[in-house]
Amino acid sequence: MKKILLIGGLGFVGSVLYEHLFHERQDVEILDNNLYNLPTKKYPYFKVDIRDKKKLEEIIQNFDVIINLAAIVGNPACSVNQKLAMEINCVGTKNIADLCKKHKKFLIHASTCSIYGNKRGILTEREGGFPVDFYGQTKFLQENMIRKFMINKYCILRFGTVYGNSRATNQKMSFLCRDHTGRGD
Repeated sequence: MKKILLIGGLGFVGSVLYEHLFHERQDVEILDNNLYNLPTKKYPYFKVDIRDKKKLEEIIQNFDVIINLAAIVGNPACSVNQKLAMEINCVGTKNIADLCKKHKKFLIHASTCSIYGNKRGILTEREGGFPVDFYGQTKFLQENMIRKFMINKYCILRFGTVYGNSRATNQKMSFLCRDHTGRGD
């Protein structure tokens, strides 16, 4: 059985995916920096920031498949602190891609349909990026870094808008509200 590391597993998508994989009896563990310092009642996890390449490497090398869901999500949240958004969304993702390549790990990476910008019509994953906001630009940069570093050992998924409460933290705040206010309180 392959060992799966779920980076960003305390967020909404990560917590739902973790529960699914856990119930399917997959060997899965979470790595998250718990940026908002929310109480985590349900899931054990490695508290590591993806910007800390040395600590990240200590963990990644012990897994077969890496699923990266870590990001500052949404343009309003990215715009509140663009430096932090660049560090996590771009530098952190580069660290993950570098380490996956070094240790020959398969990377599944979460991107966004925000990279398409305002293009209309039916779009495919072969469409070039035309992001019109800062968040979309950071995700477009992520995709390009992964393609450059990983060659054929990756899969990029472009999600649409997802919102809800994290199952890992019992968080009652809507991420949609947080993104529109730029605050997590």
